[in-house]
Amino acid sequence: MADDVQPQQEGMRTLHLRLLRIQWQVVTLQLISTIALLWMYLKMVDLYIVDSIDHALAIEFFDTQLRTANLEMPLPAWLTGEDAIGLGRFYPIMVLSIVIGGGIAALTFQNPVIQRRVRLGLLLGFVIWLFGPFLIKWLFSNFGKGEWWIPPDDSVESLFKGVIVVLEVILIGIYIIPLVLGIRGIWGLSKNAIAWSTGIMLLFLILHALLTFQIVEDLLFGVTGDGLKKIPSLAGEPTILGLISPNQFSLLQLSLLLIIFQESSMGVIRYLEYAFRLPETCKKDPEYVTQFYNLLNGHMIQTIVLMSLCGITTIIALGFHTLLLSIVAALPGDGQWAYQIQESIELELTYGLVISAMLFLLLLAGLRYILPWQRISGVIESLYQKGDEVVPPQEEY
Repeated sequence: MADDVQPQQEGMRTLHLRLLRIQWQVVTLQLISTIALLWMYLKMVDLYIVDSIDHALAIEFFDTQLRTANLEMPLPAWLTGEDAIGLGRFYPIMVLSIVIGGGIAALTFQNPVIQRRVRLGLLLGFVIWLFGPFLIKWLFSNFGKGEWWIPPDDSVESLFKGVIVVLEVILIGIYIIPLVLGIRGIWGLSKNAIAWSTGIMLLFLILHALLTFQIVEDLLFGVTGDGLKKIPSLAGEPTILGLISPNQFSLLQLSLLLIIFQESSMGVIRYLEYAFRLPETCKKDPEYVTQFYNLLNGHMIQTIVLMSLCGITTIIALGFHTLLLSIVAALPGDGQWAYQIQESIELELTYGLVISAMLFLLLLAGLRYILPWQRISGVIESLYQKGDEVVPPQEEY
């Protein structure tokens, strides 16, 4: 009996983190999350920030104020995006944020000694760069004088230039901090960084919505002021698939990209944490390895399929009021009543679309009594599982 028991065979693939981090499934999920983050940032900038409150306008304003004191912003225009137009202003700082976030993520996986040395080196280099020219010019000016006196104007000006650079970097950092934290969270496997990146973007959307409220906007910018960029209240013509307007489609893209960024980045961290907490024997067990990779493959498929279905369902729900208006217009009877409903402004405002979407969801909820959704999804899932099953080889006795 004891001779029949075979020791557990170890597979070539294991669940150790140093190997999992370079697997194509994990890297693909991280790339999907990174693309979603960058796309979401560009979409948010295009809708709310560019040509309104972007960093280039702020730098130009401070540059104009400093020129009265014969000073200027020292960073080149190609880096700050002052010479570009529209979204082109944000491409340089996006590349900068990717480099900074990727560097921080790479530093995270180094041993504590290297991390401490790199941080101290960067801090020392910053202090020398900021105060070094001032001290050198001051020392050379006072060398051989016999007494210490007030530094000359050129050495004080060098100190001011360093302070202005710090101010300009802080100004740009306000705009790139969500990207830096997001890249650091995706590739550095940090839940806190991902949460902070998402929270900062959502906080900006909340503050922007409050500041663009009509009463608040009149108090801050005046009745004739330009104010901030805002989404129009009217939905507009449904030119996309005949159901939604371009503004609605942009907001839908923003929400879907936020979900994809969250699900992909957090999914990688959850799976790697699961693999890390497994016992050492389980990390080499072929059954655990196969199960883990099935989870990764399933997560990628679900991300693509569910997000596509979510987007299509949202488009239909937002355009459901168009179907309602067409049904009312086709009803027999007084045409004036149908025309008044069709031209009603309430159905074109935001809350009118929300009511139409809720009616669509109620219709889908009622269909569950006619169409067995759970049974249909169970059949599809069983077919998918049968396709992945592998018939074990038969042992000969």
